[in-house]
Amino acid sequence: MNQNEPESLNDASLNRCIRRLASAVMIQAMDDVFRGTVRERREALEWMRKGDAGELTFELCCRIIDRDAETVRNHVLQRTGIPAAFLAQMREQDREERLAS
Repeated sequence: MNQNEPESLNDASLNRCIRRLASAVMIQAMDDVFRGTVRERREALEWMRKGDAGELTFELCCRIIDRDAETVRNHVLQRTGIPAAFLAQMREQDREERLAS
């Protein structure tokens, strides 16, 4: 073991690490939405709309950092000017893809 690494993390340390990770993921997603390439924007928006479809989801990150997922989504959509109908269409496409596979 590297002598700079802690031997074990207590619950408080682990919680801080998890919160920092979730915050970093959320910051990257917001950066991608507002300043990323078209592909990065689309991927970040898809991640935001998918709900609990993965391991480190948007919804989980929001819960970890004490934010309401719908409020964050709505704020992002308002700031980007993306209509809510666009996300609804993406959700429908996702549902159709899952049914087809």
